[in-house]
Amino acid sequence: MSLDKSKLQKLLWAEAASYRTDCADWKRNTEALQEFLGSKTVEEVALELLAENGRLEVERDSSKTLLRDAIALEDQLKAENESLTAKIECFDEGMRAIASSLGASGYNAEHLSAADLVEKVRWGVDHLCDVHERRLGEAKAESEALRTALGNLLLLYIDDEGCQLLPEYIAGRAAMGKEEQP
Repeated sequence: MSLDKSKLQKLLWAEAASYRTDCADWKRNTEALQEFLGSKTVEEVALELLAENGRLEVERDSSKTLLRDAIALEDQLKAENESLTAKIECFDEGMRAIASSLGASGYNAEHLSAADLVEKVRWGVDHLCDVHERRLGEAKAESEALRTALGNLLLLYIDDEGCQLLPEYIAGRAAMGKEEQP
């Protein structure tokens, strides 16, 4: 609705005050209000304002739900990230221990020379480190993307009264997600 709500409020208060006191200004205030409203009646404007309030309330509730969901998802991803990081560290320590002691069971040590065994252990450690570094990088990138998205949602929620732009933001994020999929 594109009415100047502040001006409407002043005119309505002037109208109400002059009507109650049967003031001489009543006719002038009524005419000013009619001129401001144009072809709409006070009742029509009131109904439009009530409808707008209802819509804004629904949007606010939807925004709160989205925000709660985003926070819950971020918490879940943080926990998963911590768990994966701990597992990666465990594997790295285990491979380092194997590499340092050369007691690499599972590498068929009976059939390998010491040089071959050392080479296999080194390759295994290097390969595992590369895989874990890549996975950790992916997890960090995903975590950062989620933090950014949550930060954007929080800024949008704080900066945009009634979160009127949140549906557009969400639609844009959804469209971006579809473009990234193969």
